[in-house]
Amino acid sequence: MPKLNGRKIAWLRGQRGWSKEHAAGAAEISREEWIRRVERYKNVSGEVAQKVASAFDVTVGEILAEWEVKEYRVFAKIEPRESVLFKKEIGYQERRKMSVTTDNWARVTKTVEFSPSGGRTDPFLLQYRTRGGGLVFVLNDYDVCNPERNAFLSGPPHRWRAYYDNGNDVTYECNTRYPSVQTLDVEVYKGYDASHRNLTCYLPEETHYESVRLTLDLTAYLGKQYSVRLSPRLVFFGLDTHRAAYQIPEQHASETEAIVPELNDDWHRTWVIPNPRPGVMHLVWDLAAPDYSASRTHSAKS
Repeated sequence: MPKLNGRKIAWLRGQRGWSKEHAAGAAEISREEWIRRVERYKNVSGEVAQKVASAFDVTVGEILAEWEVKEYRVFAKIEPRESVLFKKEIGYQERRKMSVTTDNWARVTKTVEFSPSGGRTDPFLLQYRTRGGGLVFVLNDYDVCNPERNAFLSGPPHRWRAYYDNGNDVTYECNTRYPSVQTLDVEVYKGYDASHRNLTCYLPEETHYESVRLTLDLTAYLGKQYSVRLSPRLVFFGLDTHRAAYQIPEQHASETEAIVPELNDDWHRTWVIPNPRPGVMHLVWDLAAPDYSASRTHSAKS
């Protein structure tokens, strides 16, 4: 049964100045059914959901409580670099140059595939943020920043062009109706220093997920003769977890049981979580750089 968005319906009713009786009459249902099914439990039949939508002259998707996501995918490929200065032009329309010195580069892609069965139709957020002075560069700049493509956005510009301010974050309010698959694709410079080898992904609330897939690719480090100090470990915190663990997962990850990876390789791992509730995924790993001084000493002795 469809679950309605009570806050959206209350807002629509308030906008029109309708009483509960008036709203129920417009939807051709009884006042009792309006209070019990629409406002209190919010679970209604498809027929009633359509009647409520028609009463407010909106689509059913605009009054549903949950986005229906078939699969939420995160792919992170991280590579070592010679420590050099990288320069990038950040922004849309008014672009500005930003620079960072780093020994690591990453490509992080977040993709959400919406279910053909329907669900909420208002914008769904895809976000990425880096800390420690890192720099984020959006690869699919046209999709994320083009105001014509995203004319449906109702929020202020800074919400969907957040990465303009300092280059370390981006928020993309993607269209759930066109197309059914949306992607945020970014390059990250200085996002995964030795002290920041972790990735935290929040799964937006008010969403039903059929599957979540996360892949970590560290194979470039293997080619540079790094060794694994801590094998990649993924834990999941649901919204029912105590507040501190949910908000600061890196401090509580060791207390939580790790999710078993589908592809179990220290350098290239994939985790699949079926039907997860909204929450946060926290992935952590550590690597040891090759000891070139020891190699030189051994060669000298030889």
